[in-house]
Amino acid sequence: MTVKEIRNALMTVEKIEFTLLGYGELAFTACCLNYKGINGAITRLYSQMNINKFGPTCITLYTFDMMGNKTTAKIKYTDVTIVE
Repeated sequence: MTVKEIRNALMTVEKIEFTLLGYGELAFTACCLNYKGINGAITRLYSQMNINKFGPTCITLYTFDMMGNKTTAKIKYTDVTIVE
């Protein structure tokens, strides 16, 4: 799949599973469609990060811990493999 197809699938398909390069066989899930029809979170097992934005080359994520500290991360579309 091309980067554009991966980006569109992660944005709009409800509960789409994918794997990341370097994280083994355990799948991540993009879920939580908002009122605009765009996914708002990525989960893995019991942890979740909110999606800040879908950029042209990567997804920007964020989360807050119990002490209010913000953690950010990025996922490159080239590292994503969609699980069919």
